[in-house]
Amino acid sequence: MSDLIESVAVAIITCNRPAGLEKLLSALMRLKFPHFPAIKLTVVVVENGRKLQAEGQVEHYRAQGLNVVYTHEPTPGISYARDCAMRLAIRLGEYIAFIDDDEYPEPGWLDALLSCSIKYDAPVVRGPIFPVFPAGVPQWAEAGGFFERERHPTGANTKYCASNNVLMNSELLLRSGVHFDFHFALTGGSDTLFFLQLRESTGVEVVWCDEAIVKEDIPANRVSVEWIIRRATRVGSTMPHYDAIIGNVRFFRLRWVLHGIAHLLIASLMWGIGLFRGEVERIRARREFAMGIGMIRGSFGSEINEYQERHRE
Repeated sequence: MSDLIESVAVAIITCNRPAGLEKLLSALMRLKFPHFPAIKLTVVVVENGRKLQAEGQVEHYRAQGLNVVYTHEPTPGISYARDCAMRLAIRLGEYIAFIDDDEYPEPGWLDALLSCSIKYDAPVVRGPIFPVFPAGVPQWAEAGGFFERERHPTGANTKYCASNNVLMNSELLLRSGVHFDFHFALTGGSDTLFFLQLRESTGVEVVWCDEAIVKEDIPANRVSVEWIIRRATRVGSTMPHYDAIIGNVRFFRLRWVLHGIAHLLIASLMWGIGLFRGEVERIRARREFAMGIGMIRGSFGSEINEYQERHRE
């Protein structure tokens, strides 16, 4: 297997998260490649917005032996940074992997993604993300699974994909011509749209690899009902915009209004159940309601610039 893939690049975008980037780069130093002992690993770090500490951190790890390059994308917005990272990484590896700057992989993470790609002849492979909570978080946060991500058996096809634990074939990306849409620079959601468009243009399905483990530090300021509701509203509001851009769904605005109303009705039922079953169920009901409100708002063109706050810090 080791002679099938010679190089891989890990793409990281970062914005005002020096502690998270430090933890991630340290974890990448510990990656193991038992199935690809001769593989060349390159790490690409793109700092978005203001230049802070990232370049110095890259220089430190380069001195420690990590093959890492740095560039700065001054235009604020997550899709600008993602696109910059992808364009650089596809020149440096036969495959590229994306991982977020508040995450860190297990040593066998990238080896598992590459092995899965070969086993299932899959140009796009994604894996699970496990939340790690700070001490003293409310009991409902873990019990309710509000920060848990989906999981599937290895080899399963998945409908959606994000750029926080994914491996892609560079040649496929070059042929497709798909990029991260700048319309979503401050709203977020450009990665979900990217993979929807990639599937539309290539027909390639995203394959799951449950052994490619990544962990995500959940900061204390996210462990709040207000943050969960705000995120659900934003996610809901971006969904109609995907259909508007892809353009293959008739009457998509009406469709998403109806979807939103359905979520509101389901939320009402969940709230009633939550009156008897406790706080976790009531929070789930509020999240469902927020998702529905977001869908309705997005149907009429509303946008929520979730990532604008990061550039104000």
